[in-house]
Formats: sequence, structure tokens, C-alpha cells
Amino acid sequence: MSNLPEARTDIEIEEVSFRSSVSEAVMQRIGQAVNFINRRQHQIHSFNYNGLTRLFIDVVGADGVFPCLFDMEIVGLSVFMRRGGSSGNCIINMEYFSAPNVNGGGIFTTKPQISSLGGDFNYLIYNALTETSEEIGTGFTAPEFLKTQFDKGDVINCVIESAMPDSEDLMIMIHHRPR
Repeated sequence: MSNLPEARTDIEIEEVSFRSSVSEAVMQRIGQAVNFINRRQHQIHSFNYNGLTRLFIDVVGADGVFPCLFDMEIVGLSVFMRRGGSSGNCIINMEYFSAPNVNGGGIFTTKPQISSLGGDFNYLIYNALTETSEEIGTGFTAPEFLKTQFDKGDVINCVIESAMPDSEDLMIMIHHRPR
């Protein structure tokens, strides 16, 4: 059985009013609209490191953690740096915990990085479903995910492993949806 293509289509009142037959065409549009919602709806959790990024190197829980309220999957990752540094790289890692003090390891095979070549107001938008960078600024290394599926009760922690000495205001956003 194949999936209906996703489509954002409206259903007209005449198609579903009293005593009208609900045709296959209407059911197909309903199915396409449901697929559109299922594939595109998501929420965002943001880790915000305001100030000099180097102050957050290896500080566990510097902007809290992200507890998974329900079974979920990561569908994307966005990174924004307001002020780039003059030298070096910023390397971002994320780990997950399946229970208190039970570290499940990192979620990336390739960690996202920002080099000093990027300059100010630099950002990356990465789609984990298609494994493509939707927008990528200069000096970014896009992530490769090792793990995108998480269970209710798992906790995700973001760790800045290294930072440019004078970079400022880093924001990392996890795009996720229920599964």
C-alpha cells in the first residue's frame, strides 16, 4: 500500500453538507491533509547560551536539559550564532540519558561545528528527515545523527565542547515531533 502525497487542501462545505455523498475525492483530500499535518507538524526546544560562548565549555546543563514528555523523534536542528569569533571553532554535542545518571551517549556521528569563517548572524537549518541542510551559512559543519528516536522520560543535554574565544550568543534548536 502506498502513502497519499501530502497536500494542504481545503474541504468545501458543499462536499460534506447534509445529504451530500462523501466521495473518494473528498476522502483523498482529507487523507492528503492529514499526511501534510503528520509530516510537517513539530515543536522546538531551544538551548540558549547568552554571552561569551567560551564560558559554557563543558558546563553540563548550562541552559537546562530537555526532558521528553512523550515518545518523539528529532526531525531537525537549527543553530544560530549572533557574533562569530575571530579564531577557532565552536563544537556542539548532545547526549541523552535514559534514566537519572544513565548516560546513553552522544546523538551525533558528526557533531555540528561553526568556524570563525562564519562571521556574525550565521545560522544553519538542518532537516534530519532528508539529511539535508536547508540553509547553511559559511563555516558550518552540518550534523549527522546517530540517534533521532527517543522514549518518554529520556533527557537530552547539550554540551559546548569548544568555542571561539570571542564568540557570543549561541542558540541551538531541536525540532521534534511525537511518534
